[in-house]
Amino acid sequence: MLAAMRNNIKKLSITLWLVIASFILTIFLVWGKGSLGTGGASNIVATVEGKEIHQRELQMTRNRLYNFYRNLYKDKFTEDLVKNLNLERMALESLIEKELLLAEAEKQGMKVSEEELLDTITKYQVFQRDGKFDPDQYKFVLLRSGITPQEFEESVREDLLIQKLEATIQDGIKVSDKEVEMEYRLQNEKVKIEYVAIKPSTFRKDVTVTDEEIARYYEDHKEDFKTPDRVRVNYLYIDPQTFIDQVTVEESEIQDYFDQHRDQFPKEKRIKARHILFKVPPGADPEKEQEVKKRAEEVLQKIKEGADFAAMARQYSEEPGAAENGGDLGYFTKGKMVEPFEKAAFSLKKSEVSDLVRTEFGYHIIKVEDIVGENPYEEAKPRIQTILKREKAQEVARQRADEIYQKALETKDLKQTAEATGLPLKTSNLFARMEPVGPEMGILIPFQEAAFTLSPGEISQVVEVPGAGFYILQLVEKKDSYIPSLEEAREQVKEKIIDNRAMELAEKKANEFLAELKAGASWESLLEKYQLTPVKPEPFNRRWFLNDMAEKSEEIIRTAFSLDVNQVSDPIKTPGGFVLLKVVEKPGIDEKKFQEEKENLRKSLLQQKQSMAYREFIEELKKKANIKPPLNQLLQSRA
Repeated sequence: MLAAMRNNIKKLSITLWLVIASFILTIFLVWGKGSLGTGGASNIVATVEGKEIHQRELQMTRNRLYNFYRNLYKDKFTEDLVKNLNLERMALESLIEKELLLAEAEKQGMKVSEEELLDTITKYQVFQRDGKFDPDQYKFVLLRSGITPQEFEESVREDLLIQKLEATIQDGIKVSDKEVEMEYRLQNEKVKIEYVAIKPSTFRKDVTVTDEEIARYYEDHKEDFKTPDRVRVNYLYIDPQTFIDQVTVEESEIQDYFDQHRDQFPKEKRIKARHILFKVPPGADPEKEQEVKKRAEEVLQKIKEGADFAAMARQYSEEPGAAENGGDLGYFTKGKMVEPFEKAAFSLKKSEVSDLVRTEFGYHIIKVEDIVGENPYEEAKPRIQTILKREKAQEVARQRADEIYQKALETKDLKQTAEATGLPLKTSNLFARMEPVGPEMGILIPFQEAAFTLSPGEISQVVEVPGAGFYILQLVEKKDSYIPSLEEAREQVKEKIIDNRAMELAEKKANEFLAELKAGASWESLLEKYQLTPVKPEPFNRRWFLNDMAEKSEEIIRTAFSLDVNQVSDPIKTPGGFVLLKVVEKPGIDEKKFQEEKENLRKSLLQQKQSMAYREFIEELKKKANIKPPLNQLLQSRA
């Protein structure tokens, strides 16, 4: 039935393919593409119910996850975030789960018909032309993506099978009224507090440490000061930026990119303008209006003689905020302003100033500072050209890196490879996994992951660091983890002792505060005596966190909701010190609002419960599964 999809490829531009292929590849983001894992037994990462997962399949899934999260978080996608995500472990778990779910669906006798498969594939917009499925485009997209129709159809079939299994697991799950009310209280019931933080940093100056104490603490806590494994590598760097001038972009490629990304560019004409408003009061007599008009004409004349428009707006405009923004209206399209103003503004050229414009508000002088969207394609061309040149330079750099890697395999020495290729040989710091690679390189996760897999003298494959370029590494030094001597660790030991003692002093002071409070002193008098300034946050619910105490203060929240109004807590330890809190107000929930939001909340809770049931089902499958090596061992190796 699907054979008709696999005929008659039409030629499309490389740019269009890139757009479409990137969309299609997201289909494989969660589960990966099984056929990628071909290779010998040495490349087998794990077997799940007899099915093999290969290293290349794992690496490609990890890379897709990396790109997915980079696009999701954008400028917030930091190296720390990458570390916390642990993408390789995430990729391995997803591939294992896929095989377990498919095996379970097979056990339960589930099938996906040809009709179901056809219906799903033909609905993908990426395979459609003019709203209808196009067999030519289908085959072309898959071919350019490096995926055969058989592979794609099998992946979609597997995805549909897993969806069926998921639906079976989640069927019948309900949410009770009591659960809805409890969740509403979690989200909406609030408490108002004020609190004081007694911080150990205040007491560090009061701590003295002797040499004997340092030696004793070191002997008792040697393992705490153990250094991490470190490596040093020589490396060659292939920078895509160096190939920018070697690539060209055709007009057809720019047009294709523009056509596929129209939503990223202005769809209609927009202008950026400033104005000066001279108000005419409603119902003003002709004499009053003439007076306002005369003032406006005088200012207009000054502008025509060269006065700065923004300065004139700050001085004369009667619009609120004009004194601060110089009459700036920002960008706007037609339909956003009153008709006479809009007609005048859109008739002006860039940098042109209008004559006086009368509206219901008074007299305006308008200056157009910028116009965009008159010719969206021409305006977008420079930006698109930069994007495409960067993409092409990246591809050229990748090809060059592969060539250099082949040379490195021949020479077995990066120094010789550097001399043969003209690239400078560079040497890294002696670095641990989350330490800067070099003085100007910072922490590069893929680079460091590759470095720590190498044996002395071994050359890595090409390592791509997104946003940076391509690297080929050779391990030159490996320093195993060790416990430093007392002299090496002296300052670290001393700082640790000071930290501990300062925390003890903070706790003592907090307990003194509480003891006096229980003895009858007032909260206010003790704040003055101990020179503490209370923090008074806005009322919060049970899912709120105190930001200034350096972590989620869940105990603070639990304590606040457990106390009555005017009660004060015992000292609560946090990484930032000890907190004493006083409950000021507990207003409860709005019963009427709860009834209005009840059903929407029920739907949300149902989705959460269904998702939880599905995860629990998967975890149960893992416990019973035949996985080699054992799952715990597999995941621990990628912790």
